[in-house]
Amino acid sequence: MLAVATLLWRLPALWYAYPFEGTPDEWVLVESAVRILRTGDLNPHVFNYPSLDIYVLAAVDAVLEPLGVLLVEARATPEHYVVARALVLLSSALTIFASACLGSRCFGPRVGVATAAVLAVAPLPTTFSYVARVDATVALWAVLATLCAMRILLEPPRKRDYVLAAVCVGCAIGSKYTAVLAALPVALAHFLGEGSLGRPAWRRLAWFAVLVPLCFLASTPYALLDHDGFRAQLGFVRDAYRVGVPGHTSGGSTSYGANLRELGESLGVALSALAVLGVWSAARRDPRRALVMLAFPIGLVALLGAYSSHFARNLVGATPFVAVFAAVGLASVVVALRGALARLVKGSAGAGSPSAGSPRACSASRERTFVACVVALACAAALLEPASVSAEALRLARVPDARGAASEWLLANVPPGSRVLCEQRGPPIGVLASDRDVKVVRCAVEGRRHDPTTGFDFVVLSDWTLRCVSAEQPEFAPLRAAYASFEASHELVAEFVADGIRLSGDSIRIYRGTPRELDAPREPDALGEPGPPRKSDGPRETEPREADESRASPPAGDGAR
Repeated sequence: MLAVATLLWRLPALWYAYPFEGTPDEWVLVESAVRILRTGDLNPHVFNYPSLDIYVLAAVDAVLEPLGVLLVEARATPEHYVVARALVLLSSALTIFASACLGSRCFGPRVGVATAAVLAVAPLPTTFSYVARVDATVALWAVLATLCAMRILLEPPRKRDYVLAAVCVGCAIGSKYTAVLAALPVALAHFLGEGSLGRPAWRRLAWFAVLVPLCFLASTPYALLDHDGFRAQLGFVRDAYRVGVPGHTSGGSTSYGANLRELGESLGVALSALAVLGVWSAARRDPRRALVMLAFPIGLVALLGAYSSHFARNLVGATPFVAVFAAVGLASVVVALRGALARLVKGSAGAGSPSAGSPRACSASRERTFVACVVALACAAALLEPASVSAEALRLARVPDARGAASEWLLANVPPGSRVLCEQRGPPIGVLASDRDVKVVRCAVEGRRHDPTTGFDFVVLSDWTLRCVSAEQPEFAPLRAAYASFEASHELVAEFVADGIRLSGDSIRIYRGTPRELDAPREPDALGEPGPPRKSDGPRETEPREADESRASPPAGDGAR
């Protein structure tokens, strides 16, 4: 029931940033699936991620398009993105159910229910449950693999458990390469369980070791068939993590602290403390179960922390296991609290057993109700912080995106044939209007050898890029200076502020591509660097009238959901 309720709670967020793709990585799945349908070429030609999720999405699209649910276009439509997000949302709901089963299997039914409650409100899995990315499916396959590992650990060994575990691990790797660590719980369960020695045991382990790569290759066959392309893109991703991505670097050579901080923030202070308590409590109760449960999240944090780049989405796969331990800690606190309150109530009531219907019996009933209410309030207090953060994220997902308002303005005010330089997180005007010459770049202002904005009529900047380079890291200093110089020398003609009320997402600023004369001094910002133009530096008379209005309110109908 909790899984279904959570699915319904998150459902409206599927139209986040509609009718535009919400995050840059979503196109990897959605556009690749549509291209497979249009060309019949099963090679995704993109190996940032393995191919399992792409093939599943292509199969679903192939069923829905003939039914008229999806339009048959040369490229993906907004509805294709919504369908992809719906599959991710379904995976996240199944993960809640599977995690509840895992907690119940290992530590009892109350822990299972508490695990579902924690996962339902945790901000990290909530945020990535309505965008078309692979992390929710990684979490699902990792939990299923650990469930199989628990069967191997706690029950008489059977070959089918190893086969099922191999399928789950292979599918996990087929969703994301780092999910190879889902094999760790199975290996630990084999060696910690009964019957881990002897020829039959080694034969079962051999089945597992052989089937895992076979399942991965079945889900990503072009890792072999297009070996050169696969190796090249895999190497590119590895190098990006090593070198660092602006806005996603820890400032050092590793990111262990950043990853642990992300996990802590995904639960809040109370649940994070309960998770630590849960690890200690579970280790005291049954060290073998605790080790098997910890294998995947510890391995994942250790692997990701070895690189300077860190992305919160990479930790989504670890959150179900952290939620289980938080539930164990919560259950331990509840048991201790109920015991303490019961002793307190019993001591105040005196000895002896009251007869039914007597005043003492009624008083005991009221005292039990009091104990239950105190326990319920304690549980609610632990869940309140993450629930409020998740609720705010879901609210913002329903607010119209600033890119929609910016797109409306650009289509109305940028003449056909104009050259537009747009940052990656900017409005997708190139998709909406083919009669504008649009170039999309990750960073519009490089500030190195030459001004990359030269020759463009308009330059569209996204606050996402500026926020990435605003970190106090020496390697980003030239970019910060380049942005300050650009803003000082170019005219701002329209701005769409994502205030979280009228518009969400990242604020969008539109400048004229031709530098203007600086006729007014500029005020330094808090960092001592040149700030945005003064109001006296506002739009010229030649600016379209709608530019000032765009600051006050988004265009009507923007972001319809």
